[in-house]
Amino acid sequence: MKYDSILRQLLDDTAKAMLPTCTTPGCDRQVSKPGYKLCYSCWKAQNAKSKPTPKPKIHSSSSSGLLSATKIGDRLGIHFNKVNPILAELGLLDKHPQGWMATRRGLAFGAIQNQDSQTGNSYVVWPESILENQAFLTSVESYKGNT
Repeated sequence: MKYDSILRQLLDDTAKAMLPTCTTPGCDRQVSKPGYKLCYSCWKAQNAKSKPTPKPKIHSSSSSGLLSATKIGDRLGIHFNKVNPILAELGLLDKHPQGWMATRRGLAFGAIQNQDSQTGNSYVVWPESILENQAFLTSVESYKGNT
């Protein structure tokens, strides 16, 4: 019996010695199980839960008190086709094949994602406070040639 436990221990030690090292650059630890490519520490670091991206609120009907690119353009005296590119330049929107999508930064500024019920195209509406955003107003003035 004593030889049996010594033999098992020897086999376990040999099996552990045959395990590969972690594939993470700079890490020289052994992986814990056959078939694994990362040591536990590197696996844990790679699979750490990141902060979830806020999901945009989708509305299919127009909301009162919110401004579309057309309304913003009318209020600021610029063509509505120039509003979204300016907002995108500020990191508030992204252009997608099916329209405009609010970024995390845009959502933080109060952007609300909408979808046209007929075409399915995405667009964004903004609270009136966007008209008081200094960075946005400076970009609009720059576009108009006033700065």
